[in-house]
Amino acid sequence: MSNPGGFVPRALLLVAVICYALACSPATSVPPRAAPSTPPPDLEVTEQAVGPLTAKTPATLASLRKLLVGLDVTERDQGGIEFLVSRHGEPLFVVVPDEDGTIFNIHVMSTASIVAGHDWRPGTILRSADAFSACDCWGDNPVCFKSGEHVAAAFDRSCEAVDDPRQLVGARVARTIWNPRPFSLVELGLPGDEIPDVMPGVGEDRKAN
Repeated sequence: MSNPGGFVPRALLLVAVICYALACSPATSVPPRAAPSTPPPDLEVTEQAVGPLTAKTPATLASLRKLLVGLDVTERDQGGIEFLVSRHGEPLFVVVPDEDGTIFNIHVMSTASIVAGHDWRPGTILRSADAFSACDCWGDNPVCFKSGEHVAAAFDRSCEAVDDPRQLVGARVARTIWNPRPFSLVELGLPGDEIPDVMPGVGEDRKAN
């Protein structure tokens, strides 16, 4: 077919424009896949709290169930009432109530928990004792702490021959203990000792004076 005047048919011109646009437009960029985020810990223990539980939290079954949504809270008698908190049958921590209905202390067993400001948690090997001032015997187990802090580490081993935190380097931390009141060197036997000495399952057992 002749093409007088050299005009390009409209259909061919349209095709040329589309082809040019496709060839010259930058390829559609695919956004980079986000790196998988580290899952949050099941529980964080800080100086002020264990998860949502603080020194002001009433240590009652109703109060704990209200705050710990999605977790199972059960009351048990181990020579004294305490509250076991678990998820799908896996124990996470135990709340020991005081006689006035406040929290006496909390014992965290979950290996998925973290302790703010420390590199140890339940299930880890103690690499250094620099974070501790002293150890004391609670029940039959040594508990190590830094005077003035609210968090301590407990070990499932005999208290015999353990009178210095450095003797526990290389041992596995069994549980984290949180106290509403700060731990103190006073607990080692000086007058005015009011630091609690209760382990889950021991109930009202206190250390002998």
